[in-house]
Amino acid sequence: MVRNYVMSLLNEEQQKLFRIILDNNHEYIHGKITTERFEALGKMTQAKIDLKKSMGEEAYNNFMSMGQKLFAPKDQPSRRTTSDGDEFLDDDE
Repeated sequence: MVRNYVMSLLNEEQQKLFRIILDNNHEYIHGKITTERFEALGKMTQAKIDLKKSMGEEAYNNFMSMGQKLFAPKDQPSRRTTSDGDEFLDDDE
């Protein structure tokens, strides 16, 4: 139910980009081969940049923040991204 709501916020192109982000994030976190993990990181970073361009920076940041609040493990600090797709810890929490 929540997943359907989240995906309804995105158009078809944005949904494809978000799926690339999710798939490559999983590969980056759980992958066993270092080169494949770094390839996944590159694809994920590019998809984040493309999604941010498509949505606009404010909408992208709100969307990602909402997703982190809904799905991130509670024991890990939230992360935010800069305009070039780099992630950093959010010091506000």
